[in-house]
Amino acid sequence: MSPNDQEWTFPKPRKTRKHPAAAAATAAPIAAPHRTAPPAPASALKAEYLSIKRAWTPSPCCTSLRSLIASQGRVLAPVTNAICLGLGTFDPHDGSWEAKRRTYRQFIAFLTIVEELGAERPEKLANAEIQCIFQEPLFTDAERTFLVDMGHRVVDHPVACRAVTSDSLLYGVHLYRDLYQEALGAALPAMFVGTDWDTWDG
Repeated sequence: MSPNDQEWTFPKPRKTRKHPAAAAATAAPIAAPHRTAPPAPASALKAEYLSIKRAWTPSPCCTSLRSLIASQGRVLAPVTNAICLGLGTFDPHDGSWEAKRRTYRQFIAFLTIVEELGAERPEKLANAEIQCIFQEPLFTDAERTFLVDMGHRVVDHPVACRAVTSDSLLYGVHLYRDLYQEALGAALPAMFVGTDWDTWDG
């Protein structure tokens, strides 16, 4: 994800705007595709993450993202939790390297945003970490372990959607409208990263 390729919008509540209450989910649970490659252990996922992070950290994309968040973060309400919806799997069923690299990059970008938002919080909140919550139906047990070992929380639908408050970062790229509506139904987050706001406006 490149800030140069995407338009970033920081939504603010509108007094005349009302979000309909999220409808209860009626779709059947997503079934994992038939696996053609053996599942990766949490240790392998961590090694891949660190390798991709080392390559991405000095990149112009990372630098631009940090600058963007640093310039906008100070005007936002202090973020207390960061919610990531539909990240995708780090361990695709067919072992596709391109698919897993895309997920790792989205993950690293999310953590970079969280880090920068944490740096911009007022002094009284400086020592309180921003809790990261992940909701992805395709996560394997090893992926859940990988994230939990990093200090994050992994939940099932609809827990993450219901955790969104006006002090949240909501991060969900290319999700279905119903999931956006459910996550945004209770409150507008302090920061939203996802499909262009106007795409679903009416």
